[in-house]
Amino acid sequence: MNQVLLTNDVIALMFAESVIMLIALVAFVWSVGIYKDWNFGSLDNSQYILEKKSYFTTTAVLFILSIKFVLLPFFAGVVDRLSDIVPGAMCGAGVISANSYGMLVFILKLSVLFLGVCWIIANKIDLIHNYAFIKRKFELFFVIFGLIVLEFILQILYFTHISLESPVMCCSVIYGASDTGSAIPFSLDKISFSALFIIEFVMLQAALWSKNSVLSFVLGILFLYLGYYFALHILGIYIYELPTHICPFCMLQKEYFYIGYAVWGSLFLGAFFAMAPFVLTVFIHQKSDTAYKFSAVFNILFGIISLYFIAGFYLKNGVWL
Repeated sequence: MNQVLLTNDVIALMFAESVIMLIALVAFVWSVGIYKDWNFGSLDNSQYILEKKSYFTTTAVLFILSIKFVLLPFFAGVVDRLSDIVPGAMCGAGVISANSYGMLVFILKLSVLFLGVCWIIANKIDLIHNYAFIKRKFELFFVIFGLIVLEFILQILYFTHISLESPVMCCSVIYGASDTGSAIPFSLDKISFSALFIIEFVMLQAALWSKNSVLSFVLGILFLYLGYYFALHILGIYIYELPTHICPFCMLQKEYFYIGYAVWGSLFLGAFFAMAPFVLTVFIHQKSDTAYKFSAVFNILFGIISLYFIAGFYLKNGVWL
């Protein structure tokens, strides 16, 4: 058996994922029955049973999504710690790139969390309107369940295909630390790209303030894209205080006080909540002012973290990296 599967971290992660997969399967079966036979206007005993099942199913889905939010940073930590046994890896960057499944698993995990944010908001709206959107919210759960199944399968393939014989690349090679300019989108330099990101940041806040779901969705996607490269190539080097160190995983380590979890968490959640209102209008034809507020909060948090490290470094050393 692959030694990776025998590590305590992977065993714990896969056990948790297996339990979540089992609960999700039960919730899916129950939600299909509810979706087929739901008739809130009926006084039949079967409808009463469906309402009870709906309560437990909704609770199960909320539990699944809550644990998924916890398991993402745990997954990142597991991948990072595997660098101790994977040859050539100095951090999680090399491990996640050890085979073709790693990034797919990570993208699926983010997709599940994004739709999970949408589902949680949709569920709140549904309860406020006395189950008026129950079928719509379960349609969204069907999509989430499909992604959870695919993620579970690919995660098994990922861990079983990590070779402990072939060396992987380190983060410096993967993220092009020796050629930072070409690694930044549109071949911009750091100053120009930072200006572009600040402009996009302001535009997103304006879209959130105006509560325009379409514009917020588009700018949310752009914020996620530009924010990733900003955190990687601009903010990251100020966290490491080294212009040649470009890596999204090292900032998750204790040497940097685990600040990476706050950086990536605020970036992802800020983008997710910005995109959520548009998805909600598609599935349940309802808007959520709460999503706009949460997006603004996480965006501001990301901005504060960025300002703290970048401006703080300049004030302390008198130079820009």
